[in-house]
Amino acid sequence: AAQLRAALGVPAVFTVHVHQAALNRLRGVTERTMSLDGQLRALAEADLVLAPSASCAASVRVDHPSLEVAVARLGIFDTAAARAAVADRVPGSGTLLYVGRFADVKGTGAFFELCRRALARHPDLEATMVGGLPDNARADRRWRRRWVEDTPPDLADRLRFAGWRGAAEVSQQLAAARVLVVPSWTETFGLTALEGMLHGAPVVAS
Repeated sequence: AAQLRAALGVPAVFTVHVHQAALNRLRGVTERTMSLDGQLRALAEADLVLAPSASCAASVRVDHPSLEVAVARLGIFDTAAARAAVADRVPGSGTLLYVGRFADVKGTGAFFELCRRALARHPDLEATMVGGLPDNARADRRWRRRWVEDTPPDLADRLRFAGWRGAAEVSQQLAAARVLVVPSWTETFGLTALEGMLHGAPVVAS
């Protein structure tokens, strides 16, 4: 991008997908990571920085007050399946649903704790996790094992790990959710919450 900027004489625009400095602070990471160094270089070389939400833009401005940061919100597509889900939704039915990667900052551990409490109090309730770590099978198994090892056997079987799914199957899960739980520590935008709202699912987010 820097070479094209110099050769063509055009501005360079950088979009912040994840604000690495803020993420590292949340995780308690104090060393300079490769991800942070790469983002700092990109920010320094950009003429304009795009952030997908006002909160992300504010976070970037705290660390880089001299940068020009504009908000360019993300979006999702409306679908006939989502509209049907809203029309056919039965309040109080369905599962507790989590959609996304397994990670500390995604609140995977917090969802486990919520499930242990909620499933113990509500015998008719079940939970589903859609997602995981498709590019890291060992870490994926570690998260699943953590649930089984820390959960009483009579509750453990009531959380179903559905794995990574395509858009149509995720849509079906959102349509059937009693509540979509989005327990992330931070999000630059939060597409999962928006998709849940599109399907008419009640959303609980941190």
